[in-house]
Amino acid sequence: MKNLKIFLFILIFGFTFLNFSKILAQENQLETPENLIDKFFQGIKETWQKVLEIWKKIWHFFKNIWDSYIFPFFKNIWEKYIFPFLKNIWEKIWTFFKNLWQKILNFFIKIGKTIWEKFKELIK
Repeated sequence: MKNLKIFLFILIFGFTFLNFSKILAQENQLETPENLIDKFFQGIKETWQKVLEIWKKIWHFFKNIWDSYIFPFFKNIWEKYIFPFLKNIWEKIWTFFKNLWQKILNFFIKIGKTIWEKFKELIK
């Protein structure tokens, strides 16, 4: 990871100073320091445009590989093995909680009936 950061740093600033030197070579004399700063930022802008073009090409390359080969492979595995397994587990969990809820509901209904019957006996 550290080597990647160093490589990207060298790549970006290499492009920047290469463009900056090309811009300076086009005009032999600089009139003001502001002109120098403008040229420097113009070089940075051109560098970022080139770097973005490179990263877009890299992105499209890997996206094409992902869409063509990797995603269909994992989709196939998901549809054949993982999804039916998860669906089966979900159905078991659903029936367990459904039965548990029914038992809890029946328990409270039973308690409610006995309390109501005791209350009726007190009133009589």
